[in-house]
Amino acid sequence: MSQHTEQYERYAADARVLSEIGVALQTQSTLTVVRIPARLAEAASSAWSRDESGGPTSPETGEQSALRHAAGDLALIGLAIAERGVLGPDGLVRVEIDPSLIQAAIRTATTDPAR
Repeated sequence: MSQHTEQYERYAADARVLSEIGVALQTQSTLTVVRIPARLAEAASSAWSRDESGGPTSPETGEQSALRHAAGDLALIGLAIAERGVLGPDGLVRVEIDPSLIQAAIRTATTDPAR
């Protein structure tokens, strides 16, 4: 057996373990508490409340698609804030959100040319 084949057999075993971890985690809450400045929380809530029923232009460019997805992620953060956000005395809104939305916000911050 080649080293390359053995390597992929190890990867397959790793994938099976990851799958088993997924089974163990799927019944647990994966929400994470974050703190967001109130003005940004309000902007996210406004994005959730906005009516965007017009749909995307066709065909979309890659940049337009990325912007639409970022706006959608912001709106989902806004939904979480509207449903369960709590404004603290420090001016920060505490809210539980899905880690994928945290990653989306961080990814957008690190790829935003205006930053």
